[in-house]
Amino acid sequence: MRYLMGNFRRHGTEMNSHDLLKFAAIILMVVDHAGFYFFPHASCLRLIGRVSFPIFFFLIGYSLNYKIRKDLLIMALLLAANDFLIGWQHLPLNILFSVIFCRMFLVWVEKKGYLREHLLDVVVVLVFLAILTPMIFEYGTAAMLFSLLGVFTRKRDEYRPPVYLYITTLITYCFFQILGFSFDYVQSVLLILGMALITWMFMQYRFRKFPAVPKYLSYPAMFIGRNSLAFYFLHVTLFRWAWHFLQLKGAG
Repeated sequence: MRYLMGNFRRHGTEMNSHDLLKFAAIILMVVDHAGFYFFPHASCLRLIGRVSFPIFFFLIGYSLNYKIRKDLLIMALLLAANDFLIGWQHLPLNILFSVIFCRMFLVWVEKKGYLREHLLDVVVVLVFLAILTPMIFEYGTAAMLFSLLGVFTRKRDEYRPPVYLYITTLITYCFFQILGFSFDYVQSVLLILGMALITWMFMQYRFRKFPAVPKYLSYPAMFIGRNSLAFYFLHVTLFRWAWHFLQLKGAG
């Protein structure tokens, strides 16, 4: 509990736009995972959940904080160990490893200066790698593309955000999601329109605080948003064990 409360207090007592986005992403993610584990034929739940991943990785880039914290590494390893215990697939690696790889990638491209001089080359490579890398770690190099959106949105006064980066990321993500989930025509259109709106919102995004929001509304969102890592780990662990017992019960 001390860990959770420490995260809650870390960024002050006023709700900010990061808290709000993370809270929304957590809710959407739980809806998505409920569909995946318990209602596999409810494709609408999976469709709703497609928005969650881009928000998290956009904020990784926007934060400009690429430190790989101990709690992130521990939870990634524990989740992998949990998957081994219940016989879950070992690949792709869970999304916490995607976060780690993404932060390592951002450190590397900024250190090499590729964001200034070779961004187009980087984007092209990431798009081609997006074909295979989802088999190694969740979402593959699409994670890096969304994190780059965050970097360029945050540094819009230093770098001129290239429109092709936003368009390429949108097309790449929607294409592989539609292909992977076999969404029908209506679902595909809804995904494209929804992600186009989200991408436009990313382009306009600026960090801000909301001091006027009452505490009884802001504190729950802040607590969940600032503990998104712990909430991810806990709910995925519980969902997978519940799924495991349901499989055993069904087999019995």
